[in-house]
Amino acid sequence: NETPYGEQWYLSAHTAWMGLADFGYRPLLQALAGTWLEIEFVRALGGNVGQGVYMDSIYAIEPDLLTIGDNVSLNKFCTLSPHQYTPAGAEFAPIEIGARCTIGSNATLHGRDVVDDDTFVDAMSMPLIGTHLTSGQWTGYPARKTTTEVVCPPPLPIPTWYTMLRHPVSTLFAFAWFVFLFLDRYAGIGRLFSARTQPTLSTGTLPRSLEGTFTFVDSSTSICFDRAVFHGSIRGLQLSSGTYAMCKSERKMNPWWDWATYYWSFNANFTMAQGRVHLGPWLIPQAVFSAKLERKDDEWIWTHSWFENNPVVVARLRRTHS
Repeated sequence: NETPYGEQWYLSAHTAWMGLADFGYRPLLQALAGTWLEIEFVRALGGNVGQGVYMDSIYAIEPDLLTIGDNVSLNKFCTLSPHQYTPAGAEFAPIEIGARCTIGSNATLHGRDVVDDDTFVDAMSMPLIGTHLTSGQWTGYPARKTTTEVVCPPPLPIPTWYTMLRHPVSTLFAFAWFVFLFLDRYAGIGRLFSARTQPTLSTGTLPRSLEGTFTFVDSSTSICFDRAVFHGSIRGLQLSSGTYAMCKSERKMNPWWDWATYYWSFNANFTMAQGRVHLGPWLIPQAVFSAKLERKDDEWIWTHSWFENNPVVVARLRRTHS
C-alpha cells in the first residue's frame, strides 16, 4: 500500500483509537494496569512486544509502531508516542526498545527514538526526538547519559506460597512424600526394593570424573555411579532409585536414596549438572524441586532446592578409590 502512513493511520485506526479514548480508554487502562491483559491489549493493537515484559498503565499511542524487546519494564504512566507535530504536519515514526531496558514512571519516548539493550531511562525523563539511547542510565530533560554502568538489580526470590499455588497437585504430593519418607526411615520399606546388591551393569563408558566410589564427607554413606545409565551423545546420566547409595549401617540410610531416581544433564566440561527427580511414579516439576551437581577441586557438591528457594547442600562427595 503506497498510501502515506499518516493517512493510513487516520483512515484505519486513529479515529477508532480516539473514539475509544473518549468512551473511557483511561479507565480501561487502569483496570488492566500491571496485568498480562495490558500486554495482550497492546499486542492486539499491533505492538511488537517481546517476552517477559512488564507494563503498568503505559500510554501506548500508535501501538503498531512500537517494538519492545524481551524482559523490559515499562513503569507507571510512561508514554510511548510515535507521533509528533512539526510545522509541516504530523510525523509518524517507530520507537525501538531493546532487551532488558527500564523506562521509568512518567518518562516519555517519541518516534525515531532508539533504546539499546540494558538501558535505564529515569522517571520523568524525556530525550530529544530522534535520540539514540546507548546502554547505561539516562536522566532529565533533555535526557543525558549519566553513567555507562548497566543497571541490573538482583532478581527477587519467588515466595514459596506462590509456587505452591501454581502447583497445587505437586504440593500435595510433596507433603505426602515428606510424611512417607519420615515413616520409612523407621519402617525400612525402601530397603526391601533396593537394588544395591545386584551385579554391576554395563551401561556405557562413564566420564573419568565420575568413575570410582565417592563418600559423603560428613557421614558413612557412599555413592557409586557404576550402575548408572550414561548417554554420551547428550551427556545424560540416569541414577535409578536404590542402585547408587550405600551405607555401612542400613538403618542409618536416608530413605530418600532408596526412592529417588535422578536424571542429570552435564555441561561440556563435566564440571556441573542440572538434575530432575522421580519419586516413585512422580516426576517432580522443576518449580517444586531441582538438583545440582557441581565439581570443586576433588569434590562434587550435591544440592537440592525446594519451591525455588536457595539451594541446600545435601552431600559433599569425595572420591575414595577408582
